[in-house]
Amino acid sequence: MGKGSARAADGAGPFFTVFIPTYNRAGLLPRALASVARQTFQDFELLILDDGSTDATRMLVDAWSAGVDFPVRYVWQENAGKIAAYNRALGLVRGFMMVLLDSDDVLVPSALQQFYDQWQRIPPGERGRYAGVEGLSALMPSGEIAGEPFPRDGMDSSYPEMRFGLGVSGDKRHALRSEVMREFPFPLFPGERHNRESLIWCRMARKYRFRYFNGVVQQVYYQPDGLSARTSERRLQSPRGFSLAFLEMVNEHADVCPPKQLRRDAANYVRYALHAGKSLRRQYREMNDKGLWWRVMPGGLLHWLADELRLFLRGGRPAR
Repeated sequence: MGKGSARAADGAGPFFTVFIPTYNRAGLLPRALASVARQTFQDFELLILDDGSTDATRMLVDAWSAGVDFPVRYVWQENAGKIAAYNRALGLVRGFMMVLLDSDDVLVPSALQQFYDQWQRIPPGERGRYAGVEGLSALMPSGEIAGEPFPRDGMDSSYPEMRFGLGVSGDKRHALRSEVMREFPFPLFPGERHNRESLIWCRMARKYRFRYFNGVVQQVYYQPDGLSARTSERRLQSPRGFSLAFLEMVNEHADVCPPKQLRRDAANYVRYALHAGKSLRRQYREMNDKGLWWRVMPGGLLHWLADELRLFLRGGRPAR
């Protein structure tokens, strides 16, 4: 192993698995792959899960992997969506920690080294309480920090406390213990392909902490056809998953969620629960704060009706 290498905690595999889920991104994938190859910390494997690409992704990966000196695994599956690809990857990772890299983004050369150094700063006897470590992202081409930096470098917190209690927004990138990630797969619903990634990070917060640091580990390139650009469409395609995410946010993290955000999430629960076929009576039973449900129900109902009207005028629901 080269400079900056280390063994996983159990000595059975690499310290990191860099996981890239991809779908028809052969034109963008070389940039992400090149960033992995430039890592100064070399004890890692690369796992590429191809979610049914019909372009030249397989040939690209085959040709590129022949020229690198670290393990590369390419797995193809029938198109099932990003969260299904994520769940499948949980059974394939060999690294002690897993780093998710979107196929259109880039790791800075020191990313894995920074993750490793931050993890080593946590006392060994306390590491069982931590899901992992998280750093900053830079927006490209400007290079500006995505959202805000963390209030303190090296602080311990959780996603709901950081995002809603402290108001730290913007894309971030983390390295998580693989065994923790396997505890929290995405819930899957027949015919649905999407959900809020925050659902998983909020569930982790029930049991684990994160170590946050103000080092840039990722460069983000937003794409016009990317998932971030199609939020409303994705929610309508997957109403059961999104309504569950909003419900858990309202029921379990009201103590750190600002009142305005709490009302918005509660109204979105009503809205997408209706799209998922849940009756108002059932929604009332599921939401812990009954008074909040009564306050937001009219607005959520109106948003649902507006969605239904737009879908009718457009000729139906968006393809999944």
